[in-house]
Amino acid sequence: MVAKSELLVMSRKTVRAAYDCMDSIFSTCGIRDLTDGIYVGKETDYETAQRAQRKWLLDKVGCRAGSYLLDIGCGYGTLLEDAQKRGAEAVGITLSPKQMAYCQRRHLNVFARDYRDLDSDWRHSFDCIVANGSVEHFVQPEDAAAGRQNAIYREFFRICSDLLSPKSAVKCLATTVIHFGRVRPRPLDLLKPPSCFTRGSDEFHMAMLESALGGYYPEDGQLERCAMPYFTLKKAVDGTDDYRRTSEEWLKVIRRSFLNPLKLGAILAKLFPRLLTRPGRVSLTLGLIASESWQWQFRGEHPPAKLWRHVWQSA
Repeated sequence: MVAKSELLVMSRKTVRAAYDCMDSIFSTCGIRDLTDGIYVGKETDYETAQRAQRKWLLDKVGCRAGSYLLDIGCGYGTLLEDAQKRGAEAVGITLSPKQMAYCQRRHLNVFARDYRDLDSDWRHSFDCIVANGSVEHFVQPEDAAAGRQNAIYREFFRICSDLLSPKSAVKCLATTVIHFGRVRPRPLDLLKPPSCFTRGSDEFHMAMLESALGGYYPEDGQLERCAMPYFTLKKAVDGTDDYRRTSEEWLKVIRRSFLNPLKLGAILAKLFPRLLTRPGRVSLTLGLIASESWQWQFRGEHPPAKLWRHVWQSA
C-alpha cells in the first residue's frame, strides 16, 4: 500500500514532468495559454478567445486596481499580466520551474509552490483567487479508488478560504475544471497503460490522458458539494465547446510547427535532453499529440468530458 504522502509526491512529480516536457513543444510553437478560450460566434479567432477568457475570470472575481489576486497554477502568467494591467497586485504559483523562470523573466511575481504548501505568511492575503485549469490534477486515480477524492477537494476549498482576506469586500474564487461527461472510468482502470486497451476506444484515450498528464476528474456537482461550508456557487458556465475549439486550434498549430523545419529543429533540440533522461515521458507526450486524446475528450454531441467555469463566493 502506498502512503498518502508518497502519492502526493508522485502526483507533483507527474504534473511537473508533464508540463516541463510539454514546454518543449507548446512554447516553441508559440502556445502560452494552456486552457480554454471563450468564443463568441464562428469568426472569433484564437487570441481573441484567450483574451476573452482571461477577462471573464478577472471580471468575475472582481479584480481591479488595488486588488490582491492569487493565480493557482499560473502557467506562463498571461492572466497575471492582464491583472497587472488593471492595477492589481498579482501573485502566481506553479509546479513547473520552467514556467516560473519564464514568468520571472517577464517580471511577474511567481513561485514554484504547491497550493498545499503555502505557509502562514500567505494566510488572509488575497481579495480573489483564480485556479484556471489546475484543479483536475489535484486528485489521482489512486485517491479516487481509496475514497479520498472529496477530502482533497474540501481541503482545496478550505485552503482557498483561508487565503482570502476577511477584510476584503470581494472574497471570490474562480475555477475552470474538466469534469467527467459521457465517460466515467473506474479509477484503477486508469492505472493500466494505454496499450492494454483497443486503440481509439474510450478506455484507451482515458488511459493516455492519465499516463501523460496525471489526474482524475470530478463529476458534475461534486465540487459544489465539497465547497460547503467554505464557498457557495455563484455562477456556472459550460465551456466544453470553447475548450474543443481551443484544443483543435492547438492541434493545428503543433502540426504546422512539425512541418516547419526551423520550428521542428527547435522542438527536437529541446526534447533531446529529455529523451536521454526521460524517454518514457517524451514518448507519452508525443503519443498524446498523435492519438488526439486531448481533443477527443471534448468532441461529439455528448463529449466524454465537460469543462465547467465556476465562480465561488466565500461563505
